Amino acid sequence: IFWSPDVYQGAPTVITTYLATVPKIAVVVLLSKIFSAWLNVSFYFSDFLTYVIIAIAIATMLIGNLAALRQQDAKRMMAYSSIGHTGILLMAVLVYQNKESNVLLFYLSIYALMNIAVFIFIDALEASLGNTTIESYRGLGKQFPLLFTSFSIVLIALVGLPPTAGFVGKLLVFSKVFEQYQNFQSFSLLALLLVGALTSVISLFYYFKIPLNAFLRENTGSPAVKFNVLLLCIGILCTVAVLILGIFPDLLLSAF
Repeated sequence: IFWSPDVYQGAPTVITTYLATVPKIAVVVLLSKIFSAWLNVSFYFSDFLTYVIIAIAIATMLIGNLAALRQQDAKRMMAYSSIGHTGILLMAVLVYQNKESNVLLFYLSIYALMNIAVFIFIDALEASLGNTTIESYRGLGKQFPLLFTSFSIVLIALVGLPPTAGFVGKLLVFSKVFEQYQNFQSFSLLALLLVGALTSVISLFYYFKIPLNAFLRENTGSPAVKFNVLLLCIGILCTVAVLILGIFPDLLLSAF
């Protein structure tokens, strides 16, 4: 996964969106099934696997989020953010049992919605600006208020702030991991929770560079509008879904 920043930056946005969602979701679902099966077969092996998953989750959250802080290109930032989100997905894998499968499936669903929306907005801006640098978004919030408002909402969801589905998803994952910590009093689970909380705070600083530039900085030009209206509508619909599911999460949770 650590090759993803170069691939994300160089690939067309449609390919980037696919790479950010489909393979990762497929791997997480497969891993959760394997982990659940081994948990029922071999306690000792599943215990070892738990520590491996925790170690990988902590490493990806720290490396991904700390690296994202330094990025000035939106695609590269999202690539490192995607590495960081792998850790949250692995946390969801840890709590995946038959009775808790809705937590993982809920988070995977909203993760897909958030990524689709983000890369649609990045693609729309790239078509007009010719690049994906965050600096190029300066002052464009006034010129494209609907796009950047929707963009900002999805970024808030990626951080995990209310009233978005991203908040509900992280709350469910963290609360289930905390329940496991209470049951087993495992220091590794406590460390996982603390790193997850810390990196969520770190993500606030790099995600908010986009709305900060768009709404609080002066415009350096007026790019021609070259938006794909259909794609932009899909991105806005994904944003609305992220908001609705943040307020009424049972609409999706009940489906699982």
